Amino acid sequence: MLPALGRKRVALALFGILGMFLLLATATARTAGVHATEAWFADPAYHLVHHGCLCTTLIESSGFWLAGADRHTYWILPLHALVQSVWYRLFGFSLWTLRSLSIVSGALALGAWFAIVRKLSGTRTALLAALLIAIDYRFIQASVSGRMDMLCAAMGAAAVALYVTLRERNLTGAVLGAHALMAAACFTHPCGVLLFAGLVAMMWSLDRAHLSPGLFALAVVPYLIAAALYGIYVLQAPHDFVRQFQGNITGIAGELGGGTRFHSLLAPLAGLLEEWQARYLPAFGGPFSLQLFILFLYAAGTTSSVLDPDFRTGQPARCLWMLAAIPVILLWLLDGTRQYKYLVHVVPAAAAFTALWLANRFNQHRRVRAIVLSGVAAVQLAAIGAEVRRNVFAQDYQPAVAFLKSRSSTGSLVMGDASVAFGLGFDTAFVDDFRLGYFSRKQPQFFVTTGFYQRWIERRQFDDPALYRHIQDTLARNYQSVFQNAGYTIYARRETGSGTAPSGEGSLTNGVANK
Repeated sequence: MLPALGRKRVALALFGILGMFLLLATATARTAGVHATEAWFADPAYHLVHHGCLCTTLIESSGFWLAGADRHTYWILPLHALVQSVWYRLFGFSLWTLRSLSIVSGALALGAWFAIVRKLSGTRTALLAALLIAIDYRFIQASVSGRMDMLCAAMGAAAVALYVTLRERNLTGAVLGAHALMAAACFTHPCGVLLFAGLVAMMWSLDRAHLSPGLFALAVVPYLIAAALYGIYVLQAPHDFVRQFQGNITGIAGELGGGTRFHSLLAPLAGLLEEWQARYLPAFGGPFSLQLFILFLYAAGTTSSVLDPDFRTGQPARCLWMLAAIPVILLWLLDGTRQYKYLVHVVPAAAAFTALWLANRFNQHRRVRAIVLSGVAAVQLAAIGAEVRRNVFAQDYQPAVAFLKSRSSTGSLVMGDASVAFGLGFDTAFVDDFRLGYFSRKQPQFFVTTGFYQRWIERRQFDDPALYRHIQDTLARNYQSVFQNAGYTIYARRETGSGTAPSGEGSLTNGVANK
C-alpha cells in the first residue's frame, strides 16, 4: 500500500483537485454551445418560479405524445425542476445559473467518489481517483450541461458514500440515509437506477449477515414517500401522465436515433455491438482520437479485477466492480437510445477503478505511474482546451441570437431550436417545434435550425414522409435562408407576393450580411 498522508497535505491536495475541476468546468461552461435540452429542462422550473406552474410551454406540444405538457410536466421526473426553482430564487434565472447548478453537482459527485474510494482503499488512492475524475473530459462536459444528469449522478454517488462511511457505526442510519439520497436520484432521472442497483449489490456483499427484513423495509420507505408525493401531482392529470411517460420512453432521442429504450433485451449481442459503436466510440472521440487512450486505460483498470485473482478477491476491487460493471450492463440492456450523456454514471466508477489498479499494480514503479498520469492529463486537458478555444458560444450561438434580436419585432413568432430561448427570453413569442407547424398550424416569422434539428428532420424521410414533405415544401415555398454559421441556420418568411425576406433583411452567411 501507499504511505499515509497527513491531514493538512490531504486537505491541500483535495482543495487543489477541486480548484482544478472548478477552473476547467467554469471555462467550459462559459464557452460551450447551448443545446436545446438545456432550455427544455429549464422551462418548467422557470414557469414554476415566475407563474406558479410546473409546465412546459417552450415546446409545441399539440398533436403528439407531449400534449398536456403546457399544463403539467410529466415527461421528465420532477426533482431537477424543483431544485432549479430554489436555485433561481436564490441566484436568478439565466443559462449561467442553470449551468452553475450542474457544476456544484459535479463538485458534490467528486467529493462523494473521493469519500467512497478513501473508505474502501485509503487516502492516496482516493486522491488519485478524484484527480482522474476531475479532469475527465466527459465528466467536465456533464458538469457544465444544464441537464439533470449530473445532479442525478451526484446524489447517487453521495448515497453510496454515505452508506460506506456510516455502515460500521450505524447500519440503520446508513441504510435510511443512503436510500433517501438514492430515492432523490431516481426521481431526478431514471438513470438513478444504475447506482441504485450498485448500492443494493454492495449492501448485500458487505453486510448481508446483518441485513434484516426490517432494514430492507426501512430502505423502501424513502421511495414510497417520493412516489406518494409525485402521485399527488400525477393525479391532477393521469391521462396526460400516461401519454407523456409512455411517449418519452422513446422520446426525441429515439426519434433522432431510430432506437427504442429496451430493444437490446431482445437482441443482447447485437445491442452490445451497437453500444460500443453508438455510445462509447462517439463519447471517446471516434476511432482515431487520443481519447481512446483514456477508454483503454479505464477498460484495463476495470478488467484487471477479472484477470488478477489477488486483486479480484479484495474488498475495494469487489465493491468498485459492482459500481462500475452494473451501470455498464444496465445501460447496454435498458437504454437503446445510446445517449453518451449517460456515461456520467459510468465514468467516475471506471476512473476510481483505474486509480485502484494504478495504486496497487504500480506501487513500486512510480516512474511508470507518473508517465501514465502525465499521458492522461495531457489527453484530457487537450480535449477540454480545444473545446474552450473553439468557443462555440461566442462563435456560433451569440451571432445567431444577435441576428434574431435585431431582425424580429416584438410579438413576431420565432420557431426553432430551443437553445435560442436563453437569448430571446422564455416569455417571448418563441416556440420549439421540429414539425414547423404541422400540427399547430402556426406560421413563424423565423425558423431556426441546428445540426440537431436537421438530423431529426432528415430521419422523417423514413419515419413520417408526410411530415418530411410538409417541412421541405413549407421551407421551399414560404421561407429563405437569411443567416448561417457553423451552428445555426435561420430562415425568414417571405413577404406575401414579393418573394423576398422581411424588410431590411438580406441573406447572411457565417455572420456576414449579403445585401
